[in-house]
Amino acid sequence: MSIPLTLGLWVLTTYTTHILSIVTGNDSWVDRAWSIAPAIYVASLTRWDDPRSVVVAAAVTLWAARLTFNFWRKDGYNPRSEDHRWAYIRSILPGPLYTAFHLVFISIFQNLLLLLIALPAAPPPLPPRASGPQPWCMADTAILIVFSILLALETLADEQQWAYHQLKQATTTTTTTTTTTCSPEHRRHIALGFCTTGVYRYSRHMNFFAEMGIWWCVYAWGVVARPHHHHHWLNPTLVGPLLLTLLFQGSTAFTESISAKKYPAYKIYQQTTSRLIPLWPGPPLNININMNLPAPPPPPRKQQ
Repeated sequence: MSIPLTLGLWVLTTYTTHILSIVTGNDSWVDRAWSIAPAIYVASLTRWDDPRSVVVAAAVTLWAARLTFNFWRKDGYNPRSEDHRWAYIRSILPGPLYTAFHLVFISIFQNLLLLLIALPAAPPPLPPRASGPQPWCMADTAILIVFSILLALETLADEQQWAYHQLKQATTTTTTTTTTTCSPEHRRHIALGFCTTGVYRYSRHMNFFAEMGIWWCVYAWGVVARPHHHHHWLNPTLVGPLLLTLLFQGSTAFTESISAKKYPAYKIYQQTTSRLIPLWPGPPLNININMNLPAPPPPPRKQQ
């Protein structure tokens, strides 16, 4: 475990993403670091003779590998790709204001947050006369189970979102195969413009819910590792998952404001489905709207 190494890596990441953003005019360089930097920070903080610390590092590495793959297949690592929300913000903020926003929020705050969510993984100093780190216990096992469920849930949510957008893209390109195999129900779902089935019937942002929960699990592991520390339930590393949770509240509201303008049915979806926390859903959307999709070809005539 090396705190100076972790801080050095953070400075390097922050400086690199900021400079690349300025040089290329692309503000998604921090997005490209989002799934990679926390895993590197956690690895640099790991005490390799502590089973709990090793498990946390392994769990975060699995999270990072899955999220990196998901970002890669969406072409996120293409230097020319950029989150559409940055362009939207540039369009509504004057130049000097956006420059300040870019420096303070995109480059500094987001990179700082990636460091803060990793800090709970740092093993605490050993108390006097301690024979070793706090041993693995039932609480650790419970946290590992919850972490695994949340990771599986986030994976499922991203897979369903990916499948939906792949079908949407294939259908709107109007190939004979997709128009033949796409059922009227699927065509109606595609015409909505956003996924409302699967886990997205229970939460409009199931992947966000799982993401927040994953980092609260990392914090909980840090709490279990500090049973002899004063106020161990409210230790300073709480700042990381708390800020992440607050960030998701703001980014979700901002993203939904764009979606509501883009898709006519989104406001109805907001009324029938929970925002983040999975809850029992309302009735599925079944709205008569202009789908703007080509009609499927008629079935082939039977030969007589």
